[in-house]
Amino acid sequence: MRVRPTSVLVILTLSLCCNAAAPGSKESSFKGRIAAYRPADRIGQVASSVLNRELLLFHVDGTGETLLKLVYLHQGYSDLKDNVLSGAQGISISARRDPSCDQDLGTFEKEALAITIEGDKGASTERVVFSSQSSLPAKSYRMKCYVLERWTPLNAKHK
Repeated sequence: MRVRPTSVLVILTLSLCCNAAAPGSKESSFKGRIAAYRPADRIGQVASSVLNRELLLFHVDGTGETLLKLVYLHQGYSDLKDNVLSGAQGISISARRDPSCDQDLGTFEKEALAITIEGDKGASTERVVFSSQSSLPAKSYRMKCYVLERWTPLNAKHK
């Protein structure tokens, strides 16, 4: 029996898309804030039905310096707005554990592509943009990885 190359590509694509999280892993819920994002992940997004991928760090409320690595797979442009990415808006997330992408903080930073960002103080090259609202653990800190299923904003506090 001869296997066609397109059949192999279809099978590989389906297995990557459908098994993003460990098979049989259950959804977990967390509340907190985005602690960091990688600008290069956002620049290369495609508006069509192509699967886009963003890697984020998430600070879980009430856990000190606990950070989770989130893999956000979505079609079209990201729905994560600036107030969420900056850590100004708290969010609730549902995610599935994926131990295959656990990583230490230092490697997360090193693997990010450098992007030039224009701002108030001129241009800077950023690999990872960290929220000023999160304290960071040591570069050797090992983060558990989750595939983000969905997120919702938490109610904003009224002044």
